[in-house]
Amino acid sequence: MHTCGIWETIRGEWEQKGLYIFFLPKYSPHLNRIERFWKQVKYHWLKAEDYLSLDMLRQALHTIFSDFGTYFMLDFKELELDENLILNFV
Repeated sequence: MHTCGIWETIRGEWEQKGLYIFFLPKYSPHLNRIERFWKQVKYHWLKAEDYLSLDMLRQALHTIFSDFGTYFMLDFKELELDENLILNFV
């Protein structure tokens, strides 16, 4: 994507508007919010008995999704990237 000419033009226009595109390393689950969320679900919020049946697993996941942000909390602040990292995306 970064090698085509149109991309350089568009990127410049976006940067003038304050929008910066940066690319994550190929394997970077620690920077991916959904990966962090699923890790928390799998290793901390689900209990062993939630896996006894598909219905129990569905109910447990429904509860987690419904109560996420109130009872089930996850702080994504540590995922905020340093501005220098964002600007060094190419």
